[in-house]
Parts: sequence; C-alpha cells; structure tokens
Amino acid sequence: MVTKKGLSSFPQKTVLNINENRIITWNSPGLLRIWQTDTGKFIDKEIKCLYAVEGAIFNSNETKIITWSRDRSIRIWDAATGNQIGQEMVTGVYIRSAFLNRNENQILACQGGEASLWDADTGKLIEKKITIPDVNEIVISPNYSYMLTINSEDEIQLFDTKNYKTPSPIRPKTKLLDSSYSYDGAFSDDGSLFLIMAGYNVQLWDTCSYKPIGAEIIDEDSLDGVVFTRDKTRILTWNNQRNIKLWDIGIDNDYPMNKIKLQIQVLTGTEFNPDTTEISPIEPKRWQQLKKEYLRAAAAHYNPANIRKPILSGNYSRRKQTN
Repeated sequence: MVTKKGLSSFPQKTVLNINENRIITWNSPGLLRIWQTDTGKFIDKEIKCLYAVEGAIFNSNETKIITWSRDRSIRIWDAATGNQIGQEMVTGVYIRSAFLNRNENQILACQGGEASLWDADTGKLIEKKITIPDVNEIVISPNYSYMLTINSEDEIQLFDTKNYKTPSPIRPKTKLLDSSYSYDGAFSDDGSLFLIMAGYNVQLWDTCSYKPIGAEIIDEDSLDGVVFTRDKTRILTWNNQRNIKLWDIGIDNDYPMNKIKLQIQVLTGTEFNPDTTEISPIEPKRWQQLKKEYLRAAAAHYNPANIRKPILSGNYSRRKQTN
C-alpha cells in the first residue's frame, strides 16, 4: 500500500488484521483509519479519539477496534460507524499494551509486571491488580489462545488465555540461551509457532512441543521487531538502522508422506498386516522404539533448511512527506 492521501500528520503506528488485507493506522492527534491494503484506500469511517492513541487491535471478526490512549483509558469502537461503544475504561495508569482473551469477553490492560482486567461487554473492572512477576513483554497469539511472557531473568513461559484473572501456565518457565537487553515475540496466525527476538537474533519455536526449531536468524544490527507472513514460510524483521529483511524459514507442516505408516503406528498403537488384513496392538517396548523413530523423522522434516541469509532486504529511512 502506497498512499499519503488524507493523512493530516505522519502515522504513529499501524497494525494488520489476520488476513493481511486491512490495516489500522493512528497518529498523535488521535485519528484512526482502516485501510484496504490492495487499493491503498481507507474504508469505513474515521475514528476520532480526543486523546493521542498508543495502540489498537481488531477483534476476531473485525467489527470492533479496541484502543488505549494517553489519557490512560481503553475504548471500544464500532469499525463500521466509527462510533464509540459503551464507556471508556479508565485504568489510571499508563497502558503499555492491551489484549482480548479467547472468548473476547475480557480485556487485559498491561503496565509492565502488573495488569488490570476489564469486562469487554460492560466496561466494568473485574480485577484491579493482576501481578505478572518481572514480565518485560507479553505476546498474545492472533487467535487469543496463548499468552507468552518474557521476564527480566531471560525466561519465557506459555499460558492459556481462557481467563486472564487466573492465567493457567501450560508450559514451565524456560531459560533463553542468549540473554539480551531487547526482547520481543510473535505468534503465527494459528498459534502453532512463535518467534522470540533477542537483540540481534530470532529463534523459531514450536508451540506444541515448546522447543526451538532449527538455527537462529542472526542480523548484523539490533532488531526492533519481527512478524510471520500468513503462510508461516517467511518472517519479516526490521532493525535499528531502518533495514527491513525477509527471511525464508522453509517450514513444511505436513508429516513426510514416506513415513505415514510409522505415523499411524505411533498415533494408534496398532499395526496392519496386509497379508492377513488384521489389525493388532503393538507391544509397549516396540512402540517406544517406533515413537523415537517417529520423532526423529518429524524433527528432520520440520527443521528449516536455510535461514542464515535474508532473501530480500531494503531500507525505510524516513523521506520528506508530501501531501
């Protein structure tokens, strides 16, 4: 999308929707717009907030937009009309980020290692103070199923997001190998993969096994952010020198076809005899051996082939703006 039409000031930040065909922009005067990425034209109505907006997200069906602003309040907007829905949620503290839960009936407003919880339907406060010890970053999957936290001890932890009031850890804290002063993360659209950005490096992780996949991506400059492409085969990074790079991570989510028989044996605990057409259970000891073989085959197939060099790169140094 290349357009500057209608922008009264330089856009402060942007966020894409899950399908990557619509984008929200907002600027310091508090004006939000939704744009169509293929045409570069803004759609629906402008959203005019009285205070400078710090962040915004879509709900899952993109009928609503949730914003948080410098007056320390959260607001919900009708994406089609641009009108505010209900009353603002006044947190009284600076909001770093805000998230919906899986059922989209709660909003978690984060302020470093603490957060407040709000009812998304009524705008009423559910819990004034939820402590998330030593958390530097919180990342929520686009389908609102997982919450990933990164703390000051260089540890990550995965939570279920059904209820933010009592978030349930589904994986233990895991120490990152490389400590860094700069952390960020991102999930794939379906939540099956996530990325951890640490300084100059990016590591790909599998959500289900909670293990890193393949080699790290290493940039020559400190990174500012990272996101997946929609098909999960590439990632986009940008660094403090205003360089954007596209990396091919070569992910193939399907189990190798030549190992399908092994997959069925491990998943069902049975095997088929083509001569007698009988299905019989596999003995536990042999099943354990088959399982090891299955995991080795899965790891070899899932491992990205080559993510050492970017396939595209460019620079986004700010140019003089013209209306």
